[in-house]
Amino acid sequence: MNSLEYYTNWTHTSYTEEEINNIKNDYTIKNMNIIEIGNIYKRTPGQIAYQLTKNNIITCYKEARGFDEYESSSLYKEIKDNSHIKRQKRTEKKKLEREEKKVIKAKTKDDKLVKYCDDINLINNKIDKLSSEINEMKVGINKILELINLIYDFEQQ
Repeated sequence: MNSLEYYTNWTHTSYTEEEINNIKNDYTIKNMNIIEIGNIYKRTPGQIAYQLTKNNIITCYKEARGFDEYESSSLYKEIKDNSHIKRQKRTEKKKLEREEKKVIKAKTKDDKLVKYCDDINLINNKIDKLSSEINEMKVGINKILELINLIYDFEQQ
């Protein structure tokens, strides 16, 4: 049995109709096993067994001719190990994505808090300005009152 590098189509390559028909023919008419068929099409025996199941040639991939030999091979172990590593990488990637979302969410909250604080500061500045204007008005009113009192006192004399 070949090593994983031999199977150039071992991931994410679609099957053509002709390839599927040839696999069916090789398995049903020529009585080839999944290892032999896999070597012809540079697909892993597991992929061949899957296609036979998917196309209703067999009911379960484990019942494919040659599956027991494939399952006890170093190729099978290598694929399983790669699958485990890929699963770990996917899990780590998802974990990182969740953490990034948390950071973004926290940053959004921080940004809102900063904006809220800026708004409060702006309002406080407006209040201070209004207080100052009110104080100026009080001074002006007091001067007007003084003038009115002076006029009133003058007319009284």
